Amino acid sequence: LYISIRFSICFLDYKFVFSRLMDKKPLKISFLEVKSKCFKKEFIELYKSKYITLTLRDYGFEKLRNTRQKDIDNALKLSKKYSAKLIIIPDNIDLINKYQIPNSVKVIKSAREDIYIRIGIYSKSIVNIFTTSGPCILPLFIKGSKMIVIRAACGSDGDNINYYKNILGIEEGDQPFLRLGGYYLWNDLFKNIDENTLDFAYKKINQHKQD
Repeated sequence: LYISIRFSICFLDYKFVFSRLMDKKPLKISFLEVKSKCFKKEFIELYKSKYITLTLRDYGFEKLRNTRQKDIDNALKLSKKYSAKLIIIPDNIDLINKYQIPNSVKVIKSAREDIYIRIGIYSKSIVNIFTTSGPCILPLFIKGSKMIVIRAACGSDGDNINYYKNILGIEEGDQPFLRLGGYYLWNDLFKNIDENTLDFAYKKINQHKQD
């Protein structure tokens, strides 16, 4: 199976793609070419450091998929566990002040506006954390990058068990992205997610050989 990020915006036989992700046959992945323009001088010290990213979601629709304050708190605790920084990539800039974000956490607004900056930051992070949202797919196509999605199948109209089963052809508990460095923390299987749950997912990714 040849998988390209370009195909993700086209009409796909999703069940076929996900079935191939779930089997053990070799995959040919068209990873993004992380070019020099993805790295900015202002973030040179960040790229050299150890850090985790949390990408916020605070859309007006399907609010069940939005980031919660607890998600920030858990990501921060995980970063401290690994002596890493926490980097936040915001969604709606106007809503950033609704969160309680410690001064030790860096919010990079430019990564919200510039896809190249975002790619560069994701590529150097030890792990990237998301709720179910469009950006969560991006790290899968950056070679060596890691991604954790929290509250998968949270129960919204566009993110529920029937969607994964009927559209994608996968069941609750499946890990279709594990071989690409991604892990789903399913909503009904991982209750009360905390930093230890995130660490569990991170270790699962590290234990699995990436394609």
